[in-house]
Amino acid sequence: GETINLTPEYATSFLLIVDGSAEHVRGARVIRKAGKGAATGLMGLVGIDEAEQFPIIVRERIHAIALSRDTFFEALSDYPRFGRSMLRSLAVVIQNMTVRVEQLEARIAAIDPDAVPPVSPAAESFPRGE
Repeated sequence: GETINLTPEYATSFLLIVDGSAEHVRGARVIRKAGKGAATGLMGLVGIDEAEQFPIIVRERIHAIALSRDTFFEALSDYPRFGRSMLRSLAVVIQNMTVRVEQLEARIAAIDPDAVPPVSPAAESFPRGE
């Protein structure tokens, strides 16, 4: 597949895949699959260069809508359904990643029970105000 190289103006953009499919990869490992209706680039919206960390490899020709950071936040404000949809999508991504982490921790614990770090209290998971 072809790697999508985002130009600096799109590095902080949100991409909504309208058609086709792509994968976020790290080396040869697929981190996340993204198909029709999937969102990518959420990290870029908050200033984390996701494209550099997880390049996007096109598996099927894609058509995507790119929203700049400002346009994305305007859409969240102006279209509550869009905001709810994005929140739901993000929750699914987090849920899928949580399941993967749990599966990996179980496999690690089967090999070496002392290798899995203890779970920290939930309050420590949230960033403190700046």
